[in-house]
Amino acid sequence: MHDNLIRTKCNLFPHGRISQTVLFGEGSGANLLARVAILCDNRVLGALLINGRCTPSGPLQLLREKMRNWKSNKLEPATEKYLLEHRYSVITETCLSEPLKSEFLLYKNNLNERVNIRNLNLLTYSYAQ
Repeated sequence: MHDNLIRTKCNLFPHGRISQTVLFGEGSGANLLARVAILCDNRVLGALLINGRCTPSGPLQLLREKMRNWKSNKLEPATEKYLLEHRYSVITETCLSEPLKSEFLLYKNNLNERVNIRNLNLLTYSYAQ
């Protein structure tokens, strides 16, 4: 599934008349761009890919949770925890300063109310592979 997405991205280079590019990515985007760089190595001059923090639960735990809750329309707890830790390095707002606390709560609220859960599940599944 994710390989088809990446092959589609590689096909955009000639369509968009892009002869060469440099890739920049962070977190799960870095994971996907690493695959683009491998598949389109003749067009990629370089890549700056950052995965600044790995969590104790890791991708295998995310995958287990993902499989358990695949059909659910709710955000999986492990996925929420991973995304919060990835963005803020914490899973609760108690140890954050006031300016970050409001941003943290807004981000957490948006995860639960505004994010397309099916797409997020597909993204985390792709990232864990």
